[in-house]
Amino acid sequence: MWCSGIIYNFEDASMNYPTVFPPTAYIDFHTHRARYGDREDVLEIISSHLGDGKEGSLYTLGCHPWLTMEQLDATALSDLQDTLLNDPRCLALGECGLDKLKGPAMSIQIAILEQQLELADRHRKSVVIHCVRAYDPLLQVKKQFPNIPNWVIHGYARHDILAKSLVDQGFYLSLRWRCLLTRGF
Repeated sequence: MWCSGIIYNFEDASMNYPTVFPPTAYIDFHTHRARYGDREDVLEIISSHLGDGKEGSLYTLGCHPWLTMEQLDATALSDLQDTLLNDPRCLALGECGLDKLKGPAMSIQIAILEQQLELADRHRKSVVIHCVRAYDPLLQVKKQFPNIPNWVIHGYARHDILAKSLVDQGFYLSLRWRCLLTRGF
């Protein structure tokens, strides 16, 4: 089976994953919209932004740094928590993270990320991280949240030295398909 994303222990009943997964040949973990709904051999896990529709059968939910300009209010945090805890189709928190090229100031992005990670840490939920040229601050933030079981870098496309360092520090990598073709991952 080819997989571009997260590895879950589906036998862990405490994680509240859906119990039936179709026999797929491919898992598309790097998508923001359903593209293969008519294909039985592709399982899509849609990355949804809080407030958007929950497209597809399985998804992750978070506040992307390109789309979130200020800290989350109590209603947004409550909605995010409610979905994470009560919708078995929601497999993880994310895509959330840090981006030095786009989005609000880094200090605001870090505060927004920490708000979301507090939920994931408290409820032991996996996270899907968007990170562009902000790996040092991300590593500092990660140290504050030891109860998050899985950290996945969404759409990793940097070099293999950084990839090894991230994996050594407990991250999973969701690779862009071009990395698979051009960099030998």
